[in-house]
Amino acid sequence: MRTDYSAGLVGLLEAILTDTANLSGALCVGSPELFDPPLPYEDAADTRYRHENAEALCHRCPVLERCRDWAAQRRTDGSVVAARSPRLPGRPRSGAA
Repeated sequence: MRTDYSAGLVGLLEAILTDTANLSGALCVGSPELFDPPLPYEDAADTRYRHENAEALCHRCPVLERCRDWAAQRRTDGSVVAARSPRLPGRPRSGAA
């Protein structure tokens, strides 16, 4: 997508928001640190703890379905998105083949 910035600030904001989902009312607002990818110095157990709490918040969220629709069209960066945690290095989940 080519963006024309000649329209000034309003045009720039329009370009940014054109492909943004309406997730107003999302429970994740104000708690981004729970959803962030693993930090370089963070222990894997701490990352899992954060991500489990993020998933629990997502499962109670009133806009989860809209978030899932939005997330299905994007690649994640190791963050929790729409109640889905990324695969982290470490032991496999119990019951995994």
